[in-house]
Amino acid sequence: MIQPKKLSIIVLTYNWPEALNLILEALSHQTCDAFEVIVADDGSSETTKAVIQNWIQKANYPLLHSWHEDRGFRASAARNLATLKAQGDYVVYLDGDCIPQKNFVKQHRALAQPGYFVTGNRIFISQALTKNIIQRNDAVWEYPYRTWFKLFLQNHCNRSTPLLPIPLLNWMRQLNPTSLSGARSCNFGAWLKDLMHINGWDESFQGWGFEDTDLILRLNFSGVKRKSGRFSVPVIHLWHPIEDRTSTDHNHTQLNELKHNPRIHAKIGLKELQPVN
Repeated sequence: MIQPKKLSIIVLTYNWPEALNLILEALSHQTCDAFEVIVADDGSSETTKAVIQNWIQKANYPLLHSWHEDRGFRASAARNLATLKAQGDYVVYLDGDCIPQKNFVKQHRALAQPGYFVTGNRIFISQALTKNIIQRNDAVWEYPYRTWFKLFLQNHCNRSTPLLPIPLLNWMRQLNPTSLSGARSCNFGAWLKDLMHINGWDESFQGWGFEDTDLILRLNFSGVKRKSGRFSVPVIHLWHPIEDRTSTDHNHTQLNELKHNPRIHAKIGLKELQPVN
């Protein structure tokens, strides 16, 4: 099976430098080195910039800061801007509240397959555990499974089984090629050429909600299928207050329009960011 030569890990962030610092450190402990990291910054302040500049100096991987002006929640635009700067042939999107495990890059690379995108999963942890991890800058990627099982029994995480490295056969990972259930952009891999073909993320989705479902639907419409990353690429999702969701109804209406009138290309996407020759 063809594997990507290089991965571009795109980390979406907004004014949570402590969490970003943990993610960048987790990425410095990966068991695979064929990757670069691009921070897709949705308009953070100088504090976040200082964290990134520090890691640019000491990281054992190429690191780039992609920033645009803070004009509200514009995750699609931030990801598109970072995607245009990607040097890898495969892109993995990671949210700034999700900490990867040590084999995250290695496993995403192994799962990559032409004609498919990969959806990983996540483990939600409690507010108290998140506070302790942030305060201690704790290396959660080093926690053994028995620690996570104990935390589960103590109600500090919603589950621990995704951290079990269960080797699923490839056909098992391809059982639901068009399913939207549980597919989220916080842990998501796709070939760069497939993302370019559908014009990337749709920036007409502004505010929280459904921009990831829109992307997955358009990938499906273009012939790219879903592959599950369960028991292979889990991430630890830090607790945080719920985002402002006043845009949910509008974004859901726009998603329903796509379902009833299928199209491949984003209304406002990658090509609109590129200069006209």
